[in-house]
Amino acid sequence: MSYLLIAFYVATPYLVAAAAGLSIAILAVRSYASFRAGMILMVCAFCLDIVALSRPILHIGLTLYTADLPMALLFAIAAARWIVRPDVPRRDPAWLSFALLFLVDFGLGLVIHGTAAGAQARTDFHAIAAGVYALSFPVGRKEIRQTIGALVGAAVVLMLLCVYRWTVYYGNFRDLLPLAGSFNIDGPTRVIGSPGALMIGQLVVVGLFFVSLGRGALWARLLLLPMTASVLVLQHRSVWLALLVGLGASLILVRSHKASRVRQLLMLGALVGAGVIGLAASSALRGQIETSAVRAIQGQDTVSARFSNWKATLTQWREAGPRAIVMGREAGADTTRTVVDSSGRDVRISFGAHNYYIIVLTTMGVVGVALFAWMGAQSLARLYRQSRADDDDAPYASLLLVLLMMQATYYVAYATDLMQFLIFGIASAFAFRRHAEPAEATTAPQARRFQGPVVL
Repeated sequence: MSYLLIAFYVATPYLVAAAAGLSIAILAVRSYASFRAGMILMVCAFCLDIVALSRPILHIGLTLYTADLPMALLFAIAAARWIVRPDVPRRDPAWLSFALLFLVDFGLGLVIHGTAAGAQARTDFHAIAAGVYALSFPVGRKEIRQTIGALVGAAVVLMLLCVYRWTVYYGNFRDLLPLAGSFNIDGPTRVIGSPGALMIGQLVVVGLFFVSLGRGALWARLLLLPMTASVLVLQHRSVWLALLVGLGASLILVRSHKASRVRQLLMLGALVGAGVIGLAASSALRGQIETSAVRAIQGQDTVSARFSNWKATLTQWREAGPRAIVMGREAGADTTRTVVDSSGRDVRISFGAHNYYIIVLTTMGVVGVALFAWMGAQSLARLYRQSRADDDDAPYASLLLVLLMMQATYYVAYATDLMQFLIFGIASAFAFRRHAEPAEATTAPQARRFQGPVVL
């Protein structure tokens, strides 16, 4: 018996390594053949990173984060598909050039600055990997419905995580708190970051205006109240603004009868009213939200500090020389700069610019900004044309158009993430399809004609 135990202990590391290798191989094969498999892997990596508070999980000479290995795998799969697969919707030169420019800057950074380049470029790499992976598949209505369903599942996980963290913090369970004493240095209610809050906000728009787009959208409708309350309580003001833009854009896209528009407005008003009544039950929380909104309007808190941050970042970029202006500063370059914080003091910081447009400009230069604008403009233009068509694709194009507009608003105050570039890649792949899909079967022929986002 003792020999069996010794053999088991000796063999365990090898068995674990073999199982891990086999799992990675299966994931790679499935993700190469199926968009759904890779998309679900991305959504899981996104949620696990939020659960881990975006902290490293492994140190093996390199510091690895939750999403590093999945996104590296999916990037390699995307590259293979772009090279050999005939069903890639379009090998778009803008996307290809944008990814190559990032890799050039990343490679230079590794040579000059070592592992610091990887730490600085990690989030952008995850995003680009997500985008090019989605763009390597022919995306149609089915893939969009699958994505909505996966995102709704992720939203449920994140809302449960929020409830747990709020309970731990406000219940004063100190043994369950992080060493810092809270889950976010920006405030006790911000228990998850803005990427998770934005994704939930985007699903609010799906549930309000696009409930006809499958079972996932129906679940988004059923979860409207908790999702809206979560977005409000998390107090990411830029997410609030992006949500308002999404709601406004969806209403503008409506081409149905006036009565339908009134029903949509009434439902939106009822949702907001229910959320306000629920939040009013907690005077402390209501006071925090009111204070947050007032400080944002008055340019206080993080707003004024971000303007100072942007100015210092652009000054540092201009002074880095012609190559930085054209192609951006290499990954890992020193970004330490002096800014004026919300209390008026000069402080030294090294974190990002809190503006994705400025991040692209400083890390990829004027060329990178031009490519990013090209990528967005051609997708928006194609999606807008598709949204005005009288076919089954129109509501899907309208949804993607609204989500991209929400992204564009959000990027004024935050960087991107893998979830937003997954949506961006899906939107581009849908816009670049070579052939329209056949109409879906329906019991009512007149239902095929799209009259804008649908509210039941």
